[in-house]
Amino acid sequence: MAESLLGLYKLEKHENFEKFMEAIGVGLATRKIGANTTNTNEFTKDGEKFKIIQKSTFKNYEIEFELGKEFETSTIDGRKVKTVFTWENGKLIQKEWPLKDKAAGEAVYERELKGDLLITKTTKTSSKFICLEQDVTPRGWGWGVEADPPLLSSTLCGCTPGNG
Repeated sequence: MAESLLGLYKLEKHENFEKFMEAIGVGLATRKIGANTTNTNEFTKDGEKFKIIQKSTFKNYEIEFELGKEFETSTIDGRKVKTVFTWENGKLIQKEWPLKDKAAGEAVYERELKGDLLITKTTKTSSKFICLEQDVTPRGWGWGVEADPPLLSSTLCGCTPGNG
């Protein structure tokens, strides 16, 4: 269930992230800043609506969604996109299409818990780039705890050209 992803995560490092941002159409200045930014990502739920809250030293961003409902939104860098979130085979899948440059292709974000790790695999279909992120999830901490939740560690493993 998507509820298994609820929690707060802190990015510790990333590798080749700038190349992936370029593949999804992020402008040069924003790529340079983004490649040197640290952030936290929080997954929350209220009723049927999920929310991902990203806070960084550069910019804060929130996206709210219901599973299976396509909608238009803006990305953290201001690009207009259509997106839909689904829960498939134990993964939170987010598909995103640019509204202006449809030839740029979609980006797919797959988030999956594997033991103590939250693995995020991001694929840019038109350029065959794949970006992997893993977040450590400590045992014994659950959502809904009254005290502030601990930050979970996050490491971006890098962006490499995909196969094919």
